[in-house]
Amino acid sequence: MIDKNEVIRFFDAHASRWDAEMIRSDAVISRILDNAGVGQGSKVLDVACGTGVLIGDYLSRGVASVTGVDISPEMIAIAKSKFPEAQVRLICADVEALPLDEMYDAIVVYNAFPHFPDPEKLIHHLAALLAPHGKLTVAHGMSREAIDAHHQGSAAKVSNGLMSAEALAAIFSHYTEVTTMISDDTMYQVTGESVLHEHEHSHTHEHTHAHEQEGEHTHRHTHEHSHEHSHDHEHLDDHGHEHTHEHDHDHGHEHSHPESEAHSHSHDIPMDILLEHMLEHNRSHIAELEHIAEHLEGIARDCLIRAIGTLELGCDQLDEALAEMRLDG
Repeated sequence: MIDKNEVIRFFDAHASRWDAEMIRSDAVISRILDNAGVGQGSKVLDVACGTGVLIGDYLSRGVASVTGVDISPEMIAIAKSKFPEAQVRLICADVEALPLDEMYDAIVVYNAFPHFPDPEKLIHHLAALLAPHGKLTVAHGMSREAIDAHHQGSAAKVSNGLMSAEALAAIFSHYTEVTTMISDDTMYQVTGESVLHEHEHSHTHEHTHAHEQEGEHTHRHTHEHSHEHSHDHEHLDDHGHEHTHEHDHDHGHEHSHPESEAHSHSHDIPMDILLEHMLEHNRSHIAELEHIAEHLEGIARDCLIRAIGTLELGCDQLDEALAEMRLDG
């Protein structure tokens, strides 16, 4: 069984050389993204995005947004330095453990699939994130045989053999309608389209929200991720992520009020203002955690950085809720 901590260490170690050692064919990538349904206005989830090897390709196609997730702190640090665009969100996390609540038109796992311990579990989780008519793609920019040969060296500990396209398509068929299956000398790709329609997605979400109101927290979309990119050399990960955030924060907490008085006072403050203050408070703590991470090393540092990514995602979602509250108000 692949150890995710080994995956992190492996890819972190090679992150600084990743882009320089990349082997890519623009024609093959264009074909993969055509089959994947990446186009104007698409919302894209790039699973195991690495240093962002495909993000420039997505942006050139006029996508609405890109969410890139990678388990390697070093990979994400490089991707963030390359793509500061507002429509690009990059998260250091294990995609199986990340609570993503958006639906995506295209979900792409490029040059990464052999590094996931449980392929069917991954496909199941990602298929649940597809928007109506959305497409899930697993692809490599070289042949299956070349991928397996590439992983016979130091990457053997963090890689499974790449299953046949037919076997992967059989897994896809449990959760999607298979639209593409290619395995030749130049590329490998399996793509499936969501089998749910608009009204079925709507019904599913309404049902889930109803249970949440009763206190049952049903996290339906947890996902996995790891990664690989078509290089001649193996790659590892440990990212020397530098956080230069100032954190002279005065949170302005009033501790002198009796609890009942503070509770009564909170009812006088508009809900959107309360939420805004909570967001400021949470972001100040994120900055403090980033400062702590600068002084850590190894697994502890990697775990903290992944936790920071999850907190940042939560703040983004609260921002969206605040915007909706103010629109409704």
